[in-house]
Amino acid sequence: MYVEHFFRKAIAIVAEGICDAETVDAVVKGNLGSNFTWSALGIGKGHLPIIYAALAMGGNVRVGMEDNIFYRKGQLAKSNVEFVDRVKRTVTEIKKLLLRLMRHARSWVLT
Repeated sequence: MYVEHFFRKAIAIVAEGICDAETVDAVVKGNLGSNFTWSALGIGKGHLPIIYAALAMGGNVRVGMEDNIFYRKGQLAKSNVEFVDRVKRTVTEIKKLLLRLMRHARSWVLT
């Protein structure tokens, strides 16, 4: 019997200003291991570093106005769509970068 485990871990360590990839990595490895699908979210000003770290580590993300009302410093978000669109653009750019790296890696191996 196959049971998929999914955890959403809220990483909001804004009080100490620790919103970075190392924190996400420590929380994921320390609490979940490697056999889980996981998701992260950032609250307030630390939301982007958490989102970018989670995407880079293969995690899923949650974004929206329930976690942050500002799209960027000093600019209130108009809707959740802005947050979702930003993540979509980020994922698209990450995919492009990975494809370029894979093409270069293949050419290095072939030479």
